[in-house]
Amino acid sequence: MSWGEIAGLIAAAAAVVFVALSAVPLLKLGGVMDELRLAVRKLGDSSTPILDELKGTVSTTTEEIARLSQVTEELTRMSQNASTMTEQAANVSTVMSAPLVKTAEVVGRGASAARDVQRRVQGRRPRRHRAASAQLTAGASVRPADRLDDAAPTDTTADHTSKDTFDESR
Repeated sequence: MSWGEIAGLIAAAAAVVFVALSAVPLLKLGGVMDELRLAVRKLGDSSTPILDELKGTVSTTTEEIARLSQVTEELTRMSQNASTMTEQAANVSTVMSAPLVKTAEVVGRGASAARDVQRRVQGRRPRRHRAASAQLTAGASVRPADRLDDAAPTDTTADHTSKDTFDESR
């Protein structure tokens, strides 16, 4: 055997060892690829019901959004109607307030006149003139408090020497 044949034999043996050592990882890679194929198949089988359920959820959500849109439109109409009614009520109030105030004034004057007539018929002077006429006949001036119908009677029997009710320094 020549040196060339021995070198060829060593190269052939090295190639066989290389192929033998490379076969183990290639077989393991083939097993991983099989597992990957099975995982993809399971994912495809389980994702179909999930996608169907998602499709149903999306359609239900779309329907609810459409209903919400209708409710929003109705609320907008109601708000506009309420605004219009408020404006109309303000207009009615403006238009009706002056005549109502004048009517109340006339009714009040009529009631006051009716009380005065009733008192004259009964032989008394009207209340608002009683205090004024009594003071005028006595020569005193009429104070605005004396003209009030609800003027409180004065208490002449009270002791005004107390510091609580009478202060001489003023």
